[in-house]
Amino acid sequence: MQYYIIQTLNVNGIKNPIKRSKIISKLKREQVGIGFLQETHLSNEEHEKIKKMGHRKTYYASHRSGKKRGVAILIPNSIRFDFIAEHKDKEGRYVLLRGKLEQEEVTLCNIYAPPGSSIDFFKEVFSLVAAEASGTCICAGDFNLLLNPKMDTTNRERGRTRVEKQFKKIMQESGLTDIWRSLHKYDREFTFYSTRHKVYTRIDYFFMFNKDLHRVKDCVIGQRDISDHSGLTMKINLARSPKNTLWRLNTSLLNSTEFKTEMAEELKTYLEFNDNGTGNPTILWDAAKAYIRGKIIVKCANLKKIRARKLSDLQENLKRLERLHSINKSPSLLEQMRPVKQEIHKILNEEIEKKLKYMRQRYYEAGPKAAKVLSWRLRKQQVENTIYKVRNPRTNKITSKLEEIQSSFEAYYAALYTQPDKMDNQTIQKFLNSLDLPSIGKNQNDKLMAEISAEEVDRGISNLKTNKSPGCDGFPPEWYKAMRESVLPLLKASFNYTLGGGALPPSWREAFISVIPKVGKDKTDPKGYRPISVLNIDYKLYAAILAKRLSTLMPFLIDEDQTGFIGNRQTHDSIRRAVHVTDHITKEKSSAVLLSLDAEKAYDTVGWEFLFQVMKRFGFCDRFIQCIKNVYSSPKARIKINGSLSNQITLQRGCRQGCPLSPLLFNLFIEPLAQVIREEAGLEGVTIGNVENKICLYADDVLVVIKNPESGIPLLMNILETYGRLSGYKLNIQKTQNLTLNFVPSKQLVNSFQFNWRQLQIEYLGIILTKNLAQLYEVNYKRINKKIYEDLDRWSLLPLDLGSRIQTIKINVLPRLLYVFTALPVEVPAKQFREWDKHFSRFIWSNKRPRVRYSTLQLPGGRGGMGLPCLVDYYLSAQIRPLVCWCNPAYDAKWKDIELSLMDVPIQSVLGCLDGLPQVYQLQNLCLNLSLKKWAEVVKKFNLLKQIEILSWPAYHPRFLPAAVDHKYRRWAKQGITAFCNIIKNGELVRFEDLCRTYDVGRQDFYHYLQVRSFFRKEIKTYDFDAEPGIIQIIMDSY
Repeated sequence: MQYYIIQTLNVNGIKNPIKRSKIISKLKREQVGIGFLQETHLSNEEHEKIKKMGHRKTYYASHRSGKKRGVAILIPNSIRFDFIAEHKDKEGRYVLLRGKLEQEEVTLCNIYAPPGSSIDFFKEVFSLVAAEASGTCICAGDFNLLLNPKMDTTNRERGRTRVEKQFKKIMQESGLTDIWRSLHKYDREFTFYSTRHKVYTRIDYFFMFNKDLHRVKDCVIGQRDISDHSGLTMKINLARSPKNTLWRLNTSLLNSTEFKTEMAEELKTYLEFNDNGTGNPTILWDAAKAYIRGKIIVKCANLKKIRARKLSDLQENLKRLERLHSINKSPSLLEQMRPVKQEIHKILNEEIEKKLKYMRQRYYEAGPKAAKVLSWRLRKQQVENTIYKVRNPRTNKITSKLEEIQSSFEAYYAALYTQPDKMDNQTIQKFLNSLDLPSIGKNQNDKLMAEISAEEVDRGISNLKTNKSPGCDGFPPEWYKAMRESVLPLLKASFNYTLGGGALPPSWREAFISVIPKVGKDKTDPKGYRPISVLNIDYKLYAAILAKRLSTLMPFLIDEDQTGFIGNRQTHDSIRRAVHVTDHITKEKSSAVLLSLDAEKAYDTVGWEFLFQVMKRFGFCDRFIQCIKNVYSSPKARIKINGSLSNQITLQRGCRQGCPLSPLLFNLFIEPLAQVIREEAGLEGVTIGNVENKICLYADDVLVVIKNPESGIPLLMNILETYGRLSGYKLNIQKTQNLTLNFVPSKQLVNSFQFNWRQLQIEYLGIILTKNLAQLYEVNYKRINKKIYEDLDRWSLLPLDLGSRIQTIKINVLPRLLYVFTALPVEVPAKQFREWDKHFSRFIWSNKRPRVRYSTLQLPGGRGGMGLPCLVDYYLSAQIRPLVCWCNPAYDAKWKDIELSLMDVPIQSVLGCLDGLPQVYQLQNLCLNLSLKKWAEVVKKFNLLKQIEILSWPAYHPRFLPAAVDHKYRRWAKQGITAFCNIIKNGELVRFEDLCRTYDVGRQDFYHYLQVRSFFRKEIKTYDFDAEPGIIQIIMDSY
């Protein structure tokens, strides 16, 4: 393995020929392959002299005076270096060089930051690095700043300056690492001594991207023998490791009509020779993909040769024209050069487009400074996805070698997906038969197993998201969209063959697993990554069709306790319910515990035999179960680490994350556990109104409420142990959180279960639940504010214009706040909104004086604004969302049942007449009170007091006096005659005959109808119903 020695040294001026010779001799003596010199104090002419001293390949940047600054990169004649591009600073502070060192692409950036350099200089340099760097990137030089004042200087009183703080954020954002410090975490060595201040500092650095750290063998600080700075020397290997990769289609080919027509003809020819109508459709389809893939590879190879030849000819022609123009200066030659340059740029732009598509970028190219933003984001994405060190599970040692990283992940996932013990079917059946679970019937099974239609396949192709990575076959979603007419009949035949019990296409058994780091987890531990299976698009189409059919049955099979991946159920439902439970326990002063269960790799440890038995218990027919068995018949996978694939492993358990069926199958898998907990009489839940609350689920995130913790917790642990033994589910007791409410556990309980019994709060679905609900605002918003403000500080360093900064707030900040707004029923003070607006304004205007009113920016584009979110309006909308859910009879949720059971009168009837609010406030229910308080604020803010009358109920309107003495109207309400908006048509009350027919009202109720109509005409019908404000219309539509 060949290592290069690279050295950076501030030479403090080499204008003196003798000192210059000493520096060159030092580089030769120490066998330095690449030298980075700062403060050369040389002019361009003097820099050229270095080339005569054994370094013909010298690249430099000089200050215009030629007497200060100056940087140079020196490569000896003995090393082969092929120059590609160079960028230099006119002030002599940096030079960036791109080329090939012994055929390995490198980017070298030599930087000298004069003392007192502003953050704008560093932003300029590293924006250039982000945009231009390719291959192995090495940044080196004298930065005149400290990354860690506690370790990098002998001045104990030295703190970190504002520029140093911002510089460190730039490093983190761009993914650059201080090489010396990464190898010497606790060492204190220095590169500069200030005789004036008598202080040692380390201000000379090597910076590289994390993905290249494995190349570094050593990095040491030398002596101050020639200059007042020590040389910093690094030994590095630049050779590329061979990668095991997969073919993938270049989607830019699909822009060519000629290419699509040619591929369609090739597919047609293939079918004419191979489809006799009697063969296996899945084999026919898989072989068709292999045939077309071969044709595309040949086509691409020919196109590449043609493009390279064309580019070479164009460049030669341009060179000839330039030579002629330099002789005779003819204008006609300039005209001839213009189309040649345009053709060259067109070819180069096609290459850039290909690279951007592979990186799955969604940045618009027309926007100002888009290329710079894209470059920064690419670097950040590489940092997030690169695994540069990991703990080997066998030796428990940290390794940064690529081969060992890959083998560590391969060993971990091979063990994870191995089924430890064979499951006993009879025991599983006995367990499931003891539970009261629903079951589907023949009609529902028939719909599941109905032949897949061409319309379903076509709809599935239309729903495919573009810019998604293809599976092992290399065909992305764009291929299926572009070739829809040609592939649809083949797909339909293959899908129906597989649905009918036939074998899967062989390629469907293969996948590769892309590992994504979990937030807040140890990135050196393979457990800290989420394995996402990247599957073939045709398999995902088939699975999506089955998932679409299965999803229609899920609300019937899965209890409302489960809110994950089921239509009309959301995370907010579980959180709002948990707040109700905590509020009720606090008021009742009863003892209880909230347990947030942490399952260890829940999706990846699903026992297939248990899952199939669960499906049978839910009434799924044998044919459909066989379809699912086929999907899980000997699947194979390879782990993708840093772009390279591992050896193949066999999966024996688990639901593949990335498969459209997996969330639904997991819900079926975990529902028996939820049902055991519901049915266990020994586990007492919290009853509010007529709703008992024992368990909340969002997929594998489980929250259990136990009112008798001393006896209930051991019972729950026994249930989990039994369920785990049968299913593969494993509780991670160390990470399971508990929140005790009015309860002090006994010593026996504490010793038996190693929970953190002193927790004052737990996190569930991204929200922190506290013992004292008055602290919900403080703990949740304080945390999210800290993260948002840190992000705004980081993004302020990016080259974003005004529109891009507003867009950043829309797409990144707003969703985070909106989630908390919707999930938590807590009062957010006006002061907080002003604080957010102040931080957003500073970010938008880059800490400069605003040029446009903030309120003007919040206007829509059509009214002269830029659509900046108004957080107050979003907050109000989120808080009155439950009101719409109350009125929607199709919306089912346990929190809704709780809230509707708290009053003797329907809570919806209060919306149309605010006179009833005091009665609700007397309940002192946190959720109800806040929602109705914010409703009253909305009504007042938009002056809707008269318009909301349409939402009032005749049976409960305080000014409709007949209803106070005659309970007939309340019986009408039970029959469906609720709000006035339900019984009006064209601005008038519906005819009595229609009322009788629709709501089963008797003819004897005609007098009551006349009373309601009279009240409606006098009190309600006083404005134009066709111009209802948006929020009122939304509530009316929900009824």
